[in-house]
Amino acid sequence: EVFDTRWSHCHQWAGCPTWQLSRYALGLQPRFDIAPDHYKFNLLPGRLEEASGAIPTPDGGTIAVRWHRVDKNQINCEIDCPHPLSLELPTPGGLRTMQIEGVTTMVLHPSKDGGWVFTSAAMALRKDPTNPDALTLPKSDTTKPRLEEGS
Repeated sequence: EVFDTRWSHCHQWAGCPTWQLSRYALGLQPRFDIAPDHYKFNLLPGRLEEASGAIPTPDGGTIAVRWHRVDKNQINCEIDCPHPLSLELPTPGGLRTMQIEGVTTMVLHPSKDGGWVFTSAAMALRKDPTNPDALTLPKSDTTKPRLEEGS
């Protein structure tokens, strides 16, 4: 290869770090083999203090993820998705699936195996794009995400 600053080095090998950062630093892993709009959340922050980014969805939208360390024993994470999705989460009791929509704030704590586990969540009110002065509840009519047993 020629390393000339006027050339683009964006080819299949240079694109690998992008999806790896989305998957591991943001924690969101697509699992379309299970269902459309199904993701596994498994944050591996390493020594990072915070991260944020957007992950494209097959329908042309994006899912925004932001997290930061509060201290060595807590990470606060926010996921903003424009439509409902299933999120598979590690919890102290094992894997669970949560249905989320809109802005969801999650709290994570260290697990005994060295990973991070989900301990609580809350959905925020979403601004109505057709009426910027109005706030609406997520379509699920509740401000608490629904948590189900994982398979």
